[in-house]
Amino acid sequence: MGQVYESLAEGPDALLLFMDHVPYTHGLHSGKTVIQHIYESRYKGAAAAASYVQQWKSRVTRIDEHCYRELLARLEYQAGHAEVSRCRQQSVSSHLRHSKPQGAGWG
Repeated sequence: MGQVYESLAEGPDALLLFMDHVPYTHGLHSGKTVIQHIYESRYKGAAAAASYVQQWKSRVTRIDEHCYRELLARLEYQAGHAEVSRCRQQSVSSHLRHSKPQGAGWG
């Protein structure tokens, strides 16, 4: 069993993504590289966070004003940070495409 989990080729993608020694250029079973998966996950996460704000706004008349405003502020804060995280990852991805740094994890 240990051989399966220690092998990049045979290990489950979900576990590989948590390991810090996997090169960004490593191909996953899905056909994507690690960096593609990270980028797409951040993009989907930012879109989901933004959609929560819109969903919450549609409930304005159903919830008392104090609770509504409290949660709206938190959702907007989270959506903003998800967008920043997505943009930061996009910048890192762009940098990786244009340079070949040396060292573990860079491919």
